Amino acid sequence: MPVYLEFRDGHSTLEQSSNAPGKLGPVLGPFLAIRILRDDLRVNTSQHEYSLPRIADWVLYAGVFYADIEIVPEEQMGPGRTRRRRPFDPDLAAI
Repeated sequence: MPVYLEFRDGHSTLEQSSNAPGKLGPVLGPFLAIRILRDDLRVNTSQHEYSLPRIADWVLYAGVFYADIEIVPEEQMGPGRTRRRRPFDPDLAAI
């Protein structure tokens, strides 16, 4: 069963608190698996396992720092999440 990664509370800089509300981000996927190992967030595709940078309490993707992420199973992909769904681009996960 595929899973997705939803980003919320995005900020353009680290100047704000991770508790401050931010912008709603994309929903990436589908992935075969998503794992959090210590300070490493990993997503698995059929070709490769990729690591998304975590900086303190933040996850960096496409130049935006996200304070909140959620792993979403396929059956919870409603219309709002489906509209925000984007394919994962490993280049956008680079620091």
